[in-house]
Amino acid sequence: MNEVFIKGTAFGFSNKEFNEDPELFSSILISVIQTWIFKTYDTQDNLKIETDEETGREYGRIKAAYYALENDIHNLAINNHLLSRLISNNDLDKGLKLLYISLLVENYIINLRSIYDSTSLFPRLLVDSKDFKKLPNGKNSNSLNSLIKNIKKTVDTINQLYPPSINKIILDCESDLDNIRTIRDAIIHKGKEPIIEITNNQIYFRIPQKPPYGKENSLPDILSIGNDNNYPLKKYLRVLTIRLINYMEQLGNTIGQEFYNKDNNYRVELTALVGICMKDFIEFLNT
Repeated sequence: MNEVFIKGTAFGFSNKEFNEDPELFSSILISVIQTWIFKTYDTQDNLKIETDEETGREYGRIKAAYYALENDIHNLAINNHLLSRLISNNDLDKGLKLLYISLLVENYIINLRSIYDSTSLFPRLLVDSKDFKKLPNGKNSNSLNSLIKNIKKTVDTINQLYPPSINKIILDCESDLDNIRTIRDAIIHKGKEPIIEITNNQIYFRIPQKPPYGKENSLPDILSIGNDNNYPLKKYLRVLTIRLINYMEQLGNTIGQEFYNKDNNYRVELTALVGICMKDFIEFLNT
């Protein structure tokens, strides 16, 4: 499959292929949203259903978020592939290698944050169209952080827009989102730079509390090895990524179950991301 596509989205898999093919990025969330797109849009990307202008706009935002999520996951796979090639390239000048790896780490973190934010729009599929006007529409209203704040305000009131099952999934991911926000904000807003070190052919990194070269590490200690240590780069990125994927799949299963509760004939079109970098990405996640 990955020998055919540079990168792409494929569907129509059996349960066995979906769950066992090591070259597929198989995702229930992607499958659920792609199924919704099949049911809602024709092959020319026009709505197949009668709806008002407000609903059409909201559906367009959800669809755009889905395509952004797909692209960001592909970018993770490409970043991982290039990172592995850089690490194993012993002919590359060490200084250039460190610079390149630092840039890839920044890009990887930005893509993780972008994926979290894309997921914030998918629960809107469970909101009655007459309630779309109640959705936040201010600055940064399409971020996952804004969704979490909105749910916290309404979770114990009669003004809940989402089913309790969705509220729980969103609120439970807050700590993982905070980790990504902390890392991204350190890089983007506070001007801190990942410090990359190579020891015994292993890559370690940190983001110093006091740039440029302070010893204290400002990265969240998700590996539980202490903030005074440099962290093994690929292991750290793997844990961040797996936590994101676990959240995505919980969200996908929950949205799919809510669809099924409304229509017992509902079936998911099993969908996966494929491409020449995807096999290495799956191996990275399963290492």
